[in-house]
Amino acid sequence: MAKIYKINGGVKYEHDNKSIQQLVIENKKDLSFCNLSNLDLSSCDLSNSNLFSSDLSNSDLSYSNLFNSNLSYSNLSSCNLSESNLSKADLYFCNLSACDLSESDLSYSNLSYSNLSACDLSDTQFTSCNLSSCNLSEIKYYSESHDIFNELCRRNYKKFNNEKLGIIYKISQLRLCWQTIMMKFKWDDITNIFEILSDNGYDEYLIKWDLVTE
Repeated sequence: MAKIYKINGGVKYEHDNKSIQQLVIENKKDLSFCNLSNLDLSSCDLSNSNLFSSDLSNSDLSYSNLFNSNLSYSNLSSCNLSESNLSKADLYFCNLSACDLSESDLSYSNLSYSNLSACDLSDTQFTSCNLSSCNLSEIKYYSESHDIFNELCRRNYKKFNNEKLGIIYKISQLRLCWQTIMMKFKWDDITNIFEILSDNGYDEYLIKWDLVTE
């Protein structure tokens, strides 16, 4: 029978006509400290798996189900996680740098001290996530995210007066669309908010604002 072995913090595969995907799924309850880098694990059901401190770098995990999995201290750098389910996953101190997280669901996940630098965040869901300790440097395609907007403004709150903070709160909590923002608030106020974020290295909201107000 095919087996997956843990050796010196890595894994050894004995295929026996079984795919890597099958081996990983069968052993998902304890894959901690495993070397699972550069694998095709797309569309795999890895829900409730234990991947503590594992190396999954450069693997394809698109469309995978990682619901409620333990990925704390793991290395997921440069992974394809597009359209994956990471809801309620433990991503504490997880390295997600340069990942494709487009259309992935991270709702209710633990992102404390995780590294999201240079990630593709287009249509990524962050419902009820605490982003306060995440590394968000050089993130990409975030201009539609209310959660990222709220976190970036929180990090720069001292630069906004009470009026601007009120606008930020309404945009974030009511998840207002661009058309509603244009109709509801003074354009100069919105421009000023986005300029402050741009001056701190996050220019996508200002770029999008310039496009929708042309």
